Amino acid sequence: MTAENPYDLAALNDEQRAEKDQQLQKASHLAGLSDAEVIAWQPGPSDDRHLMEMIRRLKDEIAAFRRSSDRLSTQVVWLTGVLVLATLSLVALAIITAVKG
Repeated sequence: MTAENPYDLAALNDEQRAEKDQQLQKASHLAGLSDAEVIAWQPGPSDDRHLMEMIRRLKDEIAAFRRSSDRLSTQVVWLTGVLVLATLSLVALAIITAVKG
């Protein structure tokens, strides 16, 4: 037994298809607005599209922050390794100087 696809447009009548097209146009329009415009044009609590758009943008920003954070953590690990090597070199140099001195 196969499950019916609830998102299959072929199963919709013309009126339902037109409504889905209009919803898609509204969502595409929201994606093009600035954050301030999305907030300012919120029609009310009965329409969640604006809220969903802001959540989508927040998720995108969190993902971008994560990528940036991962990149920075790699650089910090590399820099820490360089500093450890420099410290070991200075300790070895101090020991050599003390032994010869």
